[in-house]
Amino acid sequence: MRIMPTPRSTKARPVEANPGSGGHKPATNPQPEPPIVVRRYVKPNGWTTRYWAVYTGQELLAVVVYKKGAEAVADKLRGLMGVAGVKAKPSV
Repeated sequence: MRIMPTPRSTKARPVEANPGSGGHKPATNPQPEPPIVVRRYVKPNGWTTRYWAVYTGQELLAVVVYKKGAEAVADKLRGLMGVAGVKAKPSV
């Protein structure tokens, strides 16, 4: 039994924007930076304090007295890192 090759389609295929790239997108940052978040500081024992904390993901960056100060720290970090962040969450 002889296997015959299947005929190729005569339909035009779309042209890639950069044919030399092989259709692969360049690898940017595989894991996006976590957003910078401002929320009430909670002590390790679970008690919520009157202080404000600046977090990136799960990492605590700063604890400050005033919300306005925490927002200023977060805005400065966002500007340095070029990351969009999340504004302060409502307090409990």
